[in-house]
Amino acid sequence: MLSRDQRADDEIQRHRDFSQALIASMQDGLVAMSPSGTITEVNDRLCAMVGYSREELVGCSPPFPYWPEEELHRLRWTFEQARADRSGEFDVVFRRRSGERFPVIISVAALAGESGGHVATIKDVT
Repeated sequence: MLSRDQRADDEIQRHRDFSQALIASMQDGLVAMSPSGTITEVNDRLCAMVGYSREELVGCSPPFPYWPEEELHRLRWTFEQARADRSGEFDVVFRRRSGERFPVIISVAALAGESGGHVATIKDVT
């Protein structure tokens, strides 16, 4: 028979496994950011969309490698709006590693809990 601690650990692991499976199965890109805007997590779909690996993106702070330099003002504005409203949807342009630009819709929401930050889903609308 499992102890209470073992049952709790098993339950936490089941929740983590479910969360990872849910993120991996998403059709849209996903990026989680700390309150300062540093990328803390991305899904495979975002990596495929922009052409950068998870290792290249996690830990990045704005400006992100997939955000064209001429659109940095839009990046700042998007973050300001997200912080002010805590959520929102924005039309922006991303840049693939190849240099190709493509339109996306970003839906941003504040993360609950004391750690804060934001999570964004990204839909390629080409």
